[in-house]
Amino acid sequence: MALSLIPIDEVKSQFQRLKSIMSASLDDLFVYFKIPWVDGVVPIKMWSFHNIDHRTNNTSEGENTIVLNLNNSYSLSSIYIQACNLRFATRLSRKHPNIWSFIQLIQSEHARFEHILIQFDTLYNRFHEKELLSVAMEFVERTLQKNPDVVGVIFIMTIDQSKLSTSNTPFAMIDEHSAVRGEKEILFTMHTVFRVVEMKQTAKNNRLWEVQLTITDDNDPQLSTLTNRIKHEVQDPTGWHRMGKLMLKVGHFDQAEELYQELLKNASSDSERAHIYHMLGMLKNQQGKYPEAVKFYEKSLEIKRKTLPEHDASLATSYNNIGLVYDNMGEYSKALEFYEKSLKIREISLPPTHPDLAQSYNNIGMTYYPMGEYSKAFSYLEKALGILRKSLPSTHPHIKSVMNSIAAVKEKL
Repeated sequence: MALSLIPIDEVKSQFQRLKSIMSASLDDLFVYFKIPWVDGVVPIKMWSFHNIDHRTNNTSEGENTIVLNLNNSYSLSSIYIQACNLRFATRLSRKHPNIWSFIQLIQSEHARFEHILIQFDTLYNRFHEKELLSVAMEFVERTLQKNPDVVGVIFIMTIDQSKLSTSNTPFAMIDEHSAVRGEKEILFTMHTVFRVVEMKQTAKNNRLWEVQLTITDDNDPQLSTLTNRIKHEVQDPTGWHRMGKLMLKVGHFDQAEELYQELLKNASSDSERAHIYHMLGMLKNQQGKYPEAVKFYEKSLEIKRKTLPEHDASLATSYNNIGLVYDNMGEYSKALEFYEKSLKIREISLPPTHPDLAQSYNNIGMTYYPMGEYSKAFSYLEKALGILRKSLPSTHPHIKSVMNSIAAVKEKL
């Protein structure tokens, strides 16, 4: 037990010295102790108490209290050493001590120590969190003082490693390699995902918000569902095209346009060029640049009409999207012209319960509504609703949307 009180770098040599002067009858005890405690199964630094700032409260056997001196250092109380020595001395004082009683003692001390270590880690982590939060607060408050129009946000991240995949650790502690010594820095990988648990305004400063985050990974069923949905929405033949779709989804229009223009220069087929023009038309429509959107959609349509069958479903999509742009511009007659061309192809090429067919009926109905043609609007919307009820779950938002449109039309009839 005295080994825990000597310098860490002297433990192994002193252990060998102690073994050499003890009775050979204790060799089994030394072998048992050496493997877990000296050879590194339990690191020496985790049970050594040398140079620790500590204090004691009680010396009774069985006392396992942890005492922390938070102002100077983190320490396990020396009371554990005293209690352990007392238990060891009690065994030695027996009339006929034997090797197995010592082994049992060491086994029980191992269990006691693990229990104490868990308590210590918990208290240490709580204090360390407060320390890190204090440093972060200093940075934020300094910035808020310099910039009165800025709102500060503190992200508090919780990592439960038991909920992470054992084959994928998305972070690493880099405090030993950090350029700023003393800061407990953590490096996260690009694919690390956190779930937002809570956002709240701090009580002391209404310009400062705290956001509680908890780490998650692919084992999270909700994240997996979201990821699969995103994959479905941005599916495309190549990675660059998927990247372009993703940029559109998140509203990075300038970057998306730059990417598509570059892809257009290197397009190797008419079908690829038609697709890129189509995506550029979608981009301009989302930006509200409707004349440019029409031009790109028409370029895509021109290529498709030369290379695809007359009633190909892809042509219907192009006609429908051009109709959407004219609809957004308030040119309802032109919008109807293209919507009806799209509908004609879809009625031929798609099954009667296909959701895209419902989309055409819905678009035509919603175009007749601002034109004051309420009876026609109602008729087309009813057709759209009938198809959606057959092809989609009853809770699908598209069904609710069409029902709301029908209710609005009924008020005008």
